[in-house]
Amino acid sequence: MRRFNVGQVVYVISAEQNKVLPIQVVEEITKRTLKGDEVFYKVVYGTDHSKVRLLSEYKGEVFTSLEEVRNFLMQNVTTWVNSQIDS
Repeated sequence: MRRFNVGQVVYVISAEQNKVLPIQVVEEITKRTLKGDEVFYKVVYGTDHSKVRLLSEYKGEVFTSLEEVRNFLMQNVTTWVNSQIDS
């Protein structure tokens, strides 16, 4: 499980909106049960801090830097182009 810090900005490649979303972690919640610990993150997107959601509600890949986002997207494009050429 990936861990994030409160205040940290993470980037989600949103499958729903088809774009990169910068999202700020505003709260970390640890739930301790007999089955073990679970960690949830509350986040905000944009400047409206009244719209807090769980990070897990966003459908898509989560990255901690724009460089990671760039590498992921470039790899996907390269793979797609190569598959088009090969076929």
